[in-house]
Amino acid sequence: MIDAIPAAECFLDHDQRQILRPLDGNGDGTAACDIGAVEAVPAYVEFSVSTPHGTIVGRVYGALTVSGVGAHTIASLGGTAPAGVAFPFAAIGFTAAIAVPGGSITVELELPSPATSLWKNQNGVWFQVVDAEIDGTTITYDLTDGEAGDADGSANAVIVDPVGPGISAAFTG
Repeated sequence: MIDAIPAAECFLDHDQRQILRPLDGNGDGTAACDIGAVEAVPAYVEFSVSTPHGTIVGRVYGALTVSGVGAHTIASLGGTAPAGVAFPFAAIGFTAAIAVPGGSITVELELPSPATSLWKNQNGVWFQVVDAEIDGTTITYDLTDGEAGDADGSANAVIVDPVGPGISAAFTG
């Protein structure tokens, strides 16, 4: 079955095959959303990234896709790292595509060893994610498209997330 939903009611720009929507799937001259493919947001999208001290596994709940996953040096993100904080895993970054501009996602990070804090870098400024839940090697936090923590700063159905799990740096000297 194609062209079953009027174009005005179609809220996704692309279907899961990455085909633009709405479109004229049956050739009658009227663009509409086809329902020939199943439209579903996955429960979560999983990724992994190698860091200097092991692999981090991430799960992004509420995302359609996750891309641009990678490890970054703290210096490459700009600004000055917060005093008294070490980043044994460096920083990781990813881009999450979501269904609706202004929507939210939940990110869960499984670390190879415990962290005590989570830090974000936005435009070269580091700030602590104080509402992140940290339970040993698991960190869970929420991000909203276009709000603080979304590095592109726009409510555009894309969330850009550079983040660094931190530990207290002990002075031994």
